[in-house]
Amino acid sequence: MTSLNSPLQGLGLSRRVYPFLGLAIVGMVTIRGLGGVMTSPELAAAVVVGALLVLAPLAPIQLLPSGRLVASIPVALGFGLAAYPLWASATTVGIAASVALAAVGCSLILVPWDRVPRSLHAISPIGGLLVALFVEAQYGSSVLHAFPFVLLPLLFLALYFTNLEFAIGAALAVINIVVVAIENPDAADSGQALIAALTLVALGLLVRRVVADLQASRAEAAAAEAAKSELLASLGVRNEQLQDMTRMKSEFLASMSHEIRTPMNGVIGMTGLLLGTELSNEQRDYVETIRTSGDTLLEIINDILDFSKIEAGRVRMESIDFSPKHVTEEAVELFGEAAANKGIELILDVEADIPAQVVGDPGRLRQVLLNLLGNAVKFTDTGEVVVRVLHVEAKGPGVLLRFEVSDTGIGLSEQEKDQVFATYSQVDSSTTRRHGGTGLGLAIARMLTQLMGGEIGVESNKGAGSRFWFTAMFRESTIKGDVSSPISLVGTAVAIVDDNRTNRTILERYLDSWGMRQRSFEGGMEALREMRRAKGDDQFDVAIVDMMMPGMDGRALAAEIRRDQSLMDMVVVLLTSAGHSEQPVPGVDIELVKPVRPSQLFDVLHTLLASKPERARAAPVEELLPPMHAGRDARILVVEDNVANIKVAVRMIERLGYRADMAGNGLEAVSALGKLNYDAVLMDCQMPEMDGYEATRQIRRQERRHTPIIAMTASAMSGDRERCLAAGMDDYISKPIKLHVVAAVLERWLGTAAGEEERTAEAKR
Repeated sequence: MTSLNSPLQGLGLSRRVYPFLGLAIVGMVTIRGLGGVMTSPELAAAVVVGALLVLAPLAPIQLLPSGRLVASIPVALGFGLAAYPLWASATTVGIAASVALAAVGCSLILVPWDRVPRSLHAISPIGGLLVALFVEAQYGSSVLHAFPFVLLPLLFLALYFTNLEFAIGAALAVINIVVVAIENPDAADSGQALIAALTLVALGLLVRRVVADLQASRAEAAAAEAAKSELLASLGVRNEQLQDMTRMKSEFLASMSHEIRTPMNGVIGMTGLLLGTELSNEQRDYVETIRTSGDTLLEIINDILDFSKIEAGRVRMESIDFSPKHVTEEAVELFGEAAANKGIELILDVEADIPAQVVGDPGRLRQVLLNLLGNAVKFTDTGEVVVRVLHVEAKGPGVLLRFEVSDTGIGLSEQEKDQVFATYSQVDSSTTRRHGGTGLGLAIARMLTQLMGGEIGVESNKGAGSRFWFTAMFRESTIKGDVSSPISLVGTAVAIVDDNRTNRTILERYLDSWGMRQRSFEGGMEALREMRRAKGDDQFDVAIVDMMMPGMDGRALAAEIRRDQSLMDMVVVLLTSAGHSEQPVPGVDIELVKPVRPSQLFDVLHTLLASKPERARAAPVEELLPPMHAGRDARILVVEDNVANIKVAVRMIERLGYRADMAGNGLEAVSALGKLNYDAVLMDCQMPEMDGYEATRQIRRQERRHTPIIAMTASAMSGDRERCLAAGMDDYISKPIKLHVVAAVLERWLGTAAGEEERTAEAKR
């Protein structure tokens, strides 16, 4: 067993040695018997001092003497009074013995043990045993009287000193008992010397065993603490390494995004421009393939970047007011053409109690919806895809919405349902699978749903379609939605003509919520017959007609309605899944592409009925780029170092009817703006010599009038937009740039600038 630290260290020394010294003082006094103590004031005082020393550890630390000299005074006083019988006779031996006893006791406190080698620290207790042996042999004693004098130093050695030091002390204690028995054989207790010696050794060994266990426990605790400290230090280092790896990963992703998007901007942009030229059918097919492949590659890159940002915890959720109904309608509308091309019905069902406004992140909500909708349309060949939005009761504050996307597609098995939301997982991951994708879409949807405070799941049977659902928690908005009063629609009679039962059910719900009267018909002939029968208050005001129906389709039904004198004033709304007709359909007031948004249908009905009967036949709604009239004389500076990208941007600007100049880097841009007044600048951010950020800062310092600067960057990481705006840029376009995005941004900023100039000129007049 290794040695413990010495108890003779300065800190707290008196608390450790006072009890042993006090017991030694009391033991010396009690040799004289109770009668001797009672008749001697000196011995009685020694008992009091010894008792106080024994009880000293119970006193507050601040009440105990701190200095060595002061702390030794009660010890010297106690031993001096206890040795009164030795020095009272004034003999040399008695005085010397008294001084030796006091010196041994005081040495425990007075000696600066921290300067004494550890091997000499046992001198004090061993010396006490030697002095006790001498005194008892000199003046006569008994086993009973000698026992406490040798027991206390021996326990002191057993508690705090090494095995060797304890063994020496035990030997001296046994010798002491034997000598006392030999010197006083007539004493009544001399026969108990053997049991007394064995008891001393046994008690000492027991104490040593306890000390050994305590030492082992302390060693284990110290080792555990050291291991804990090492583990924490290792975890700290590992955490720093992980943070560095995350930062490096983010920097790599940003760099990779820029390097990939820059050439892709040229590929996608040029193919878009090429499609606007005269091409043969074969050439157009090739170009369409290139554009589709480029768009697919861009989607894959976006998925990887999104997943990496979410995984690294670098996604910032917005908290803005928005309409969940409008976000859902816009997401569904994007897949209308794809669904029509496959011949499947795309249906939207929004409950009437959906809040008009909530606070949350519309972009992330739209991203999840687009992913689920894209999968539903992709994996459904026949039947329908239905999107539903429901208001669910929340357990706490906030607005909990449930979104469902149901389809009649291929469905999922139990095993496939378990892995469908896993990272990089695809139901069919073989190289011969029919559908593309990274396998990240649903994993990203799951992560985003969790960030929105909801959950996601799927209900499906193989071959029987699927229903994907997710919930999202939003805060209540203080903005009241702009909901037009449906008073003008209340009581209006509407005929719904559609062969699809789900479509009819959804339209019935919309019309009921607006206070309109409705009747549904599965076919055109049945509807026409009932319309002609209706008279007076039962006469129909509106017919909502599906284009594609067996027997009599929507085009034929509209023509029959217009030929009938009693029906010709009806409002006819034609629903089509195949996109707007190239020419207006005769007899149709307006043509809407399915899935029809409820807000869109409400506005159409409100407008057409409000203008009745003088309403004009509405022309088909077309999604066009801003008009490219010749009057545009705005001059745009394009700043880009990549040759392919600058060609794309210049061609787009010219196609939009603007004039375009080019600059190859930031220095050329600053120089060009110093010579000419441009109406707007399209600024690339990553360029040699001077990047777009520094160029913008210099332009802002030198400009005499504000010029809109729109950033063009291939970066797609969090904080890019904020960095552009902080540099002084006005807006942000992510590469690869699209014609309609450029058109919208330029229209917004050039329109704003024109308005400000007109207001300034008016003010001067």
